[in-house]
Amino acid sequence: MTHEEDDRRKTLKSPESNHNPTSLDSKVPEDDDGELEELERELEGMARRITRFRRTIPGELSMTFSSLLASRRPEIPHIDEAPPSRPTVDGDVLSEAREGETSKGSLLAEEDPETAEKIDTLKSKISSNAAAIPVIIKRMNDCISAINKRDRYNGNVHPDFKRKRTY
Repeated sequence: MTHEEDDRRKTLKSPESNHNPTSLDSKVPEDDDGELEELERELEGMARRITRFRRTIPGELSMTFSSLLASRRPEIPHIDEAPPSRPTVDGDVLSEAREGETSKGSLLAEEDPETAEKIDTLKSKISSNAAAIPVIIKRMNDCISAINKRDRYNGNVHPDFKRKRTY
């Protein structure tokens, strides 16, 4: 017998010893063996479920998310707009295209007046934005020229207003 085994037996037999079931040196009673096996089985089951969830959850989440986005997407009726082949001198092709647009617009108005109103609002916003582009470009060019003019100015500028260039 080794010295360690002898000490272990003395501590198990002595009534003064603190009985700590989690201690490695103490004996495990029969009831604890059954509980331990049950806990090990539960742990193995949890490990299997975790690995299964790790494999399946990302795919399920992406499918759920895409279906949620698809359900919230507003339905826009499909309109086949074939671009005119080429405008002629007479303007016949352009007039035919405009007639087609008005007939499609009236179809939308008959189907859903709310959608037609939204489409008209969208078209007016797009046209107003397109009309504002030259003004915006002019303002941008003015700002760029003012910045370049101030960059060329070699007057006394207070050091607090100077930026250290790090490039």
